[in-house]
Amino acid sequence: GINAEYGAQCKDIEEDDDSRDLREFIANAVEKALPGVVSIETDTKKGVTGFVIDERGYIITLEGHLVYGHNQRHKKVRVILANGTQLIGKVLAVDSETTLALIKVNTKLHAIKLAGEDMRLRRGQIVTALGNHLLRGSTVTMGLINDTSHTLHPDFIPFDYIGRNKLLRTKFIHTDAATTWGNYGGPLLNMNGEAVGVICLYYKTYNGISLSIPISDVKRFLAEYTSTPDKTIAVDQDMELCLQVVSLTPDMIAHLHHTRKLPRDINEGIFVNRCVSGSGLRYGDVIYEVENMRVWDKSQLTSALENSGDGRPLNMTFYRPDYGSVKVQVRPTSS
Repeated sequence: GINAEYGAQCKDIEEDDDSRDLREFIANAVEKALPGVVSIETDTKKGVTGFVIDERGYIITLEGHLVYGHNQRHKKVRVILANGTQLIGKVLAVDSETTLALIKVNTKLHAIKLAGEDMRLRRGQIVTALGNHLLRGSTVTMGLINDTSHTLHPDFIPFDYIGRNKLLRTKFIHTDAATTWGNYGGPLLNMNGEAVGVICLYYKTYNGISLSIPISDVKRFLAEYTSTPDKTIAVDQDMELCLQVVSLTPDMIAHLHHTRKLPRDINEGIFVNRCVSGSGLRYGDVIYEVENMRVWDKSQLTSALENSGDGRPLNMTFYRPDYGSVKVQVRPTSS
């Protein structure tokens, strides 16, 4: 009858060698990666997922505000391994826009390999999402890549969110692998067991839509946020060629006090919204002093640069969340 025929079809599927090989291939990749998936927590906030990216104890996660504080660099967190072992980790760097955070423990760990630049993602590729959240054990979900350059709709990002422009520029990996708070911050793996992204959920509006930050963006974060700010930087006299800055309003200053831990004694300044690579500045810096004078309008910075026609370096101070106040010399250059 119909049931017997359906059962025979299912039996044929179960015994298909290609299907069995595919399942085993995925299971082996997951089994190899799971020891590198960890849970991270503080005394006041319970775990999010992270994963080991270097066997020397470097861990990436995507819940920066979990470890965010007035001086978030060097803050201590607990790292719980897949086998239940608890370690003390130190926060090395935080990106307050994407909430990426880099953590270090002084123990050799099993690392998940990051996919190389030659690993091209395509629609229809199989991916797995791994998690280790709230000590409930490891989670594994699987799906297909729907889009490799998904962008967020502006309506879904609060207008006053300080990282809004950066998120609007980010091209996310969109998959149908189930994403929950259980695997938030965990790795998105290809079939070789390599991390191709970091699983994220920014807003409740996006519950049920699985997005991941591409691993190429993570590598840029690692390169940028683990380096010390240069003490001498070059800015073109025609500031618009290399910088896009915004004069901060009182409301914006209040928001920065809350979200980026801007010191209370800095109540005016210029927000760096965009800058060319290699300029020495980066998105989110708040310039508040030039030549030991407080500045609050971008025209002041433009004027100071234009008046240094002899190439005399300018003393400038800006605030960077993961370094505090940074004093640098700006060397104006002509176009």
